[in-house]
Amino acid sequence: MNYVFFDKFDPSISTEYQVTYCVQDDVATCAVSVEEETGVSVLGNITPNPVQDRATLNYELSSLESDAQLLIYNMVGEAMIQERIENRTGTLELSFANLPSGVYFYSIVNSGTPIATKKLVVSK
Repeated sequence: MNYVFFDKFDPSISTEYQVTYCVQDDVATCAVSVEEETGVSVLGNITPNPVQDRATLNYELSSLESDAQLLIYNMVGEAMIQERIENRTGTLELSFANLPSGVYFYSIVNSGTPIATKKLVVSK
């Protein structure tokens, strides 16, 4: 079973552990283990938030697929910004000059799977 623990003050920081339980009468034959998973992806916070024109986003992916991208979409799910991800870790510099004020969501999608989704406010 996998457990993910998040930092109370910064939910973008997390660690994952795989815990193996053993339910048997003979404790001597049970194999119990706790191992830290090293392949955890992290989607940082876009800063500043609310944003007016420009912002940055830090991220770290456990693996990088050829179709990895950042998606920023509006409240009805329409993709407003698509930015290709080319490195496993990095910082994206983003322009919001063409987006109207409003509430948006952003996700990094890697191999068709979003690693996390967070909220963004554009205020002009």
